Parts: sequence; C-alpha cells; structure tokens
Amino acid sequence: MSEVWLGVIAVLAGVLFCFFGAVAMRNIISIWGAFVGFALGATLAAGWTGAEPLGDVVGWIAALLGAFLFAGLAYAYYAFAVIVAVASVGYGLGGLAAVALGAGDGVAAIVGVVLAVVLAAVALATGLPHLLLVVLSATGGATAIVAGVMLLVGAVDSGDFAGQPVRDVVVQDWWWTLAWVVLAVAGFVAQSRVRRPARAQEAWAAEGTPQRR
Repeated sequence: MSEVWLGVIAVLAGVLFCFFGAVAMRNIISIWGAFVGFALGATLAAGWTGAEPLGDVVGWIAALLGAFLFAGLAYAYYAFAVIVAVASVGYGLGGLAAVALGAGDGVAAIVGVVLAVVLAAVALATGLPHLLLVVLSATGGATAIVAGVMLLVGAVDSGDFAGQPVRDVVVQDWWWTLAWVVLAVAGFVAQSRVRRPARAQEAWAAEGTPQRR
C-alpha cells in the first residue's frame, strides 16, 4: 500500500512541477517542497524505525510533518524555495548521470550532492534565470513522474525509492529513460511558451506577497 501512496503523490507532484513549475512558481514550488518534505520525512522515519517508508504510523506522521514544514517554508521564503527545488533536482540528475557512466551508488550519491550544492549556489547568486528554472522543473518533474509510475506498476518498491535509488532501474531499462526524455521535453516546451519575468526572483516578488529572505 505504501508504494501506491508514494507513487500517486510522486506522479501528481511531478506533473505540476514538470508542466507548471516555472509558470506558477510560488504555488507549484510549495507543492514540490511538500513532496520533498513528505519523501524525506518518510525516509528518515523508515531509517529510524527499520520499517518500510509509510509502513507504520510513525512513518506517516513524519512524512506529513515534513510535507507541511517544507511547503510552508518554500512558500514563505524565496531562498528556501530555491534550495529545495534546485537542490532536489540537482541531486537526482547528478546521480543519474553518474550511474549512466558506470559509477557505484556511493559515488553517485556524492556526485548528486555536489551538483545539488553547485546548482543551488548558482541559482541563489543569479536570481535563478527563468530558462534555468524551466529546465530544472521540467527534468525534475519528469523524474518524479517516472519514479511514481515505476512504484505503481511494481518496477521498484518503496524501499528502493527511499534507499536504493530509482535511477538505477531507469538507466537499465531503456523505456523508462525514453519516457523521461519525452516528459522532460514536453514540460520544457509547455513552460517555454508562457511569458514570465527573466528571473525567477522577479516572478516570485510579482506573485502576491512581498519577497522575504
């Protein structure tokens, strides 16, 4: 059952981020932040209790607390939103690239962390150019969609989703990679057709409440 819940949540968050991440930045990144917080909370709880992610009440409580915390912070603070959105995508893409080149899980994790830090630093220093946000949201959303579908069809289980990276399976089975490419391109095209301020920081300030750091 945990695979179904995680899969549905990943697909829904992925669709929003892939096709609307740069269009309605503040709201969509808050939802993405909730997804990241939910997954992180479930993972930490599973590591603490030894159960599967969302396998017990503790897992659900930790996941929901993580979701509310990350969503609230991502909506309220521009810097936190950028770090959550960019770093989470950078980690996934860095690890995927490392595995594609034949690296082991440990090296892939290190590469993912390094790319996450670098992209987050660049995004904060440059005000996150709109084109970069489009690319990152399209690719990150596509990754979440593919991972969610893999959970729903049983290609991986919740333990793989939290611990052994799903990207290993994506690299091994070409159809998952093809689906990821198609979704990423479709998301990029869809978001590129919408006119937005040149920098995400400007779009953030224009979406209602005053920007806070």
